Amino acid sequence: ARLGQMKRGPVISVATFILTPPVRGAAPTIRIPAGTVTAAFRLELESSDYRKYAAEVRDLGDGRRVFTPGSVKNSAAGLVLEIRVPAARLKPGTYAISVDGITESGEREIIGDYSFRVVR
Repeated sequence: ARLGQMKRGPVISVATFILTPPVRGAAPTIRIPAGTVTAAFRLELESSDYRKYAAEVRDLGDGRRVFTPGSVKNSAAGLVLEIRVPAARLKPGTYAISVDGITESGEREIIGDYSFRVVR
């Protein structure tokens, strides 16, 4: 490499991860490749009782909110939510995506927390 030039790894636009319904036990470990711009999470639901959902991503180490997606997309089948998070916000650590269902009257009902651990 010439002086002043840096060798960079490939840029990965979106890395997708599937998380199953919340269960007790160890959080799955995911590896976000270097150069990833967006981490897309597909959250499997046990039922599709709501038309709208809300979510937030929290760092379980310090409890702070890392990201709140502007929208949570429900799949056509209704049993999968897709949430996109800027990969730069997910440093190595343990996180939870908290999901609420929104009723017709606008009230929030807790669905559950989808936990995961990020390694690089």
